[in-house]
Amino acid sequence: MPDAYTPSNLNLHATTREAILKGIKKQVLLKMPLYARLIDAKQQMIRGGTVIRRPVNKASLAGNGQFYANNDDLTVASKTFLDNPYFHWKNYQFPITYGIEEEFDNDGPYAGEDLKAALIEASWAGCKEELYRMMYGADSAGTNITTTDDGVYFQSIRQALTHDHTYGHVTSTIATPLNTWWQGGSITGLYTDLATSRTASIANVRALWDAVGATTSYGPSDYLFICGPAIFRKLQAECESRRMFTSETPLVKYGFETLNIDRIEVVNDYYLTNAKIANSHLWVFLLCIPEWFLPIHPKRKWKMIPFGWQGDKPNGKDQWLARIMLRGNGPVTFKPNASIHNSNWS
Repeated sequence: MPDAYTPSNLNLHATTREAILKGIKKQVLLKMPLYARLIDAKQQMIRGGTVIRRPVNKASLAGNGQFYANNDDLTVASKTFLDNPYFHWKNYQFPITYGIEEEFDNDGPYAGEDLKAALIEASWAGCKEELYRMMYGADSAGTNITTTDDGVYFQSIRQALTHDHTYGHVTSTIATPLNTWWQGGSITGLYTDLATSRTASIANVRALWDAVGATTSYGPSDYLFICGPAIFRKLQAECESRRMFTSETPLVKYGFETLNIDRIEVVNDYYLTNAKIANSHLWVFLLCIPEWFLPIHPKRKWKMIPFGWQGDKPNGKDQWLARIMLRGNGPVTFKPNASIHNSNWS
């Protein structure tokens, strides 16, 4: 039976815990293109509170003003122009364990360092895999799921940009027009074209931009176009044939493969393959980065519960257990119509 209090174990646990936490940003968050751009833009929302809430404009105040002559009465006009979408905090934990087999199989002068390296690498890879799947709305098997406001899963960017949806506790519908300002972007403006078949081309990237550019004061360089390898290679070939290929974009410094189309950063996300998530090789996203946020609760900001031996717990096993704890959601947006998602490019 391993000794729960040996100095060697305590040292291993302390250094492993420190290394895992230090690597979360570099080895997990900055390895996902959307997370990397949001962190670069300081779009993490570190806050407490019972919910994640932000007032938003749902109507223009144009028409309230008045041009008038010297003796005219001044008018008073008002509109209900604010709404208050909100998101619940969601909880995520990642357990890290090793048991008696790992301890004795790695016995020797360098065993501690070998075990430490294995725990660190496995923890980073596991966290990234699960956050990636949740961001795109898939379960651990790569099957598409529907994330909801009140469910346990972090809410996906697909939920935010789907037409006819409830998101942030605001419902938008098409048939009986309701809150169309809260719909994800639409090329046709009819909010029925998310799954329309389109060819991967520069012209269609521009069509996405035309659909959302008028909804915001931000420019093309504030946007990120995300696609998988199949679509990226087609866009890359077209850019090269036009001699407009350049990789001078923000995500290059994190090792991502990118293009620059009309100052829009296009990133090749290797996670968007059919092998990882069903049909995701057909997906594209054009996201307004200043309108997306990573909500993280300060009391559970990648908090790590230290390793503890489980053998002295009720029904405990001869193993060590630590947990990485996160309270957050999303990424979330409070302006879905400034971004757009299509699900059928080829």
